[in-house]
Amino acid sequence: MAPVPEGAVIEERTPDDARQAYQRGEYPEAARLWQQDAIDADPSSASQLRLFAADAWLLAGRSAAAESLIPWIEEDRLAPPDLALLNLLVAEIAFNDDRPVEARQRLDRVGSALPDRDVERYQALLRRVDAELGDLSTQNVQAARQIAGELTSYDADAALQLLKQLEQVPSNQLNRLAKIEPNPAQAAWFDLAWVLRKNLVSGDQLEPAVAEWKQRHTVADLTEAQALDLWLRYRQEFRPPGRVAVLLPESGSLKAAAMAIRDGIMSAYLQRPASTQITFYATGDDPDSVLAGYFEAADDGAEWIIGPLDRASVEALLNLAGLATPVLALNEIPDRQGLTRGLAQQVYGISLAQDREAASVARRMAHLGYENVAILAPEDTWGERIAAAFRGEFVQSGGRILVEARYLPYQNDHSQVLESALRIDQSKARKKRLEDRLGIELEFEPVRRSDVEAIFLAATPDQGRLLAPQLRFFDAGDIPTFATSRVFSGVLDPTRNQDLDGLNVPLTAWQIRHPLPTSMPALNSLREGQFGPLFAIGMDAWNLLPWLELMRLDPGFIFSGATGDWSMTAQGDLFREPAWGKISDGIPVATTPLHTARSPASSTH
Repeated sequence: MAPVPEGAVIEERTPDDARQAYQRGEYPEAARLWQQDAIDADPSSASQLRLFAADAWLLAGRSAAAESLIPWIEEDRLAPPDLALLNLLVAEIAFNDDRPVEARQRLDRVGSALPDRDVERYQALLRRVDAELGDLSTQNVQAARQIAGELTSYDADAALQLLKQLEQVPSNQLNRLAKIEPNPAQAAWFDLAWVLRKNLVSGDQLEPAVAEWKQRHTVADLTEAQALDLWLRYRQEFRPPGRVAVLLPESGSLKAAAMAIRDGIMSAYLQRPASTQITFYATGDDPDSVLAGYFEAADDGAEWIIGPLDRASVEALLNLAGLATPVLALNEIPDRQGLTRGLAQQVYGISLAQDREAASVARRMAHLGYENVAILAPEDTWGERIAAAFRGEFVQSGGRILVEARYLPYQNDHSQVLESALRIDQSKARKKRLEDRLGIELEFEPVRRSDVEAIFLAATPDQGRLLAPQLRFFDAGDIPTFATSRVFSGVLDPTRNQDLDGLNVPLTAWQIRHPLPTSMPALNSLREGQFGPLFAIGMDAWNLLPWLELMRLDPGFIFSGATGDWSMTAQGDLFREPAWGKISDGIPVATTPLHTARSPASSTH
């Protein structure tokens, strides 16, 4: 020890000083005193004192200080209660450092010798660790961890088995598993599985993603070329069914819509038909014709059904006793909660429902930070339904509806409605009162209200072409205005559609990729672009088939198709996030990056 300077005052303390400081909650002081005591103590006592100091540092919130003492603690010199405490402390340090797997392993070693005073602390930490791990401790993950641990070198078959085993693990948990796995080799495999799944639908962004993965895991034995080969092998596992039946009307009121959908399905199918046999069965407007088509398709050995199209036929098919063939309906599934468990996992529906789009607009506006908005909708059944869908979602997102205005859809001049909604009429009334009071005519520019941050507009194309210019006339052109896709007819007429300039609209990715007549396929069924969304949903109906099971297992798996980004809710509903565009010079221009890596052409099979 260093000599004490002459004349210095020596403050004597007892070995109990550290314990008393600990009991008073003065944890940093207790930790420092125990560390000082450990300097001159014998090896066994020194390990115990450093253990106590690490405990105090942890209670003081100084995890790094506690961790620095752990290497100096000799486990074989500790009594069973102290060894149990050490495992608890190491588990707590690992958890604080975002290593829950390691924390769980240490907690398993605590045993029954832990002092009674620390049992509650142990149980609290155990609950936190298990909550963090969630489903990462399931049998599937444990089996995947074992496979990954055995992959010391690249084995294509074993690696493919690992990817299939991990299909039971949702993307967010897989990403988490890759980050917290303490074994570097296993972490590399889990991270690669996550990267491959993110790029599974299309590989256009795969090579840079794999290169970034390799930079994160330089110790991994797997090369980039082998990772790309593994992606190709794995993707080939996702094929469309061998026999697919399509139920579409060839007569009646839905014939034109069905033709566009049929051409979309065939366009996707012909890009890569593989060995699938596709058969179309003609139906009509009545549900009975759909049921007859279903029985014929079932007798022909259909493995999947695409269709029917109208809601009544979908309901009739779902009410059919003994429905055995999986169905991808071209409409929403009514009362999914009422489906039996077996049926719920083989019946899905896709649609471009306007009320769902209105909810998407509300989420979009809330995401962009708008809190105070106005609703402008027609005074009819459709307008009320769309306004209600928007209102419910926007209010749930924390927003406020400052004003709801209704316009008569058959009128051309909506000045009175807009002046009232924007409070321009109140501004004019103030001018009139002031003129009456002063007895003179005033030079005055009416001022609109300034608290509306954005406008939601429900309108048809004709209504939109009237209302958008009138909003600009009343000095509201600078207020961001959003509408559903119905405001844009799809007909590629830039000159006429210039009246819609400035409107933010949820569209299909197909429409944004085909903004001009020259970029559109020469198909009569498209009706100059009017039925482009139906063509796109036909493409998605075909291209979705190979991915539905993985989407059911993984709510985070995204299929980016011709209509937008599709995912599946926990209830089994297919959920669409549309592509977003803004009308400029009469044509839709993307306002968010399209998934060019997942274009409809590259997502076929």
